[in-house]
Amino acid sequence: MAKLSKNGRPIGRPPGAINKKTEQMKKLLEQQGGMDPLQFLWWVLNNRRLPLDLRIKAASDLAPFVAPKLSAVAFKAEVENRHVIEQQTRAIMANPELADAAERIALAMLPPNVIDIRHRIPGPASDEELER
Repeated sequence: MAKLSKNGRPIGRPPGAINKKTEQMKKLLEQQGGMDPLQFLWWVLNNRRLPLDLRIKAASDLAPFVAPKLSAVAFKAEVENRHVIEQQTRAIMANPELADAAERIALAMLPPNVIDIRHRIPGPASDEELER
């Protein structure tokens, strides 16, 4: 409960009330085009006539307001037959046909929002070129 003054009124500004500086700033923004800072950053981000580095900076500055920050989460998995799994994995990877099939299966199981960057990075196309 709020503290009351001698005449019975609550002390201080009521919750949600805007102070004078904030009110002045809102009026100034309305006079200048009606955009608050976040709206301005959205405008910069979506304006294709502006340089890309400026648009990237605007996206970076907007990110905390749009998406939550991700935090590291500890993960511990217990595998009963770890040595058996390792042996089977080595056997699959030793056979080029099985390794290729395993890779295709793994890539097919990726969620659609995961990007396979190997196809975007120019580099050697085969193991022989890697050895050169």
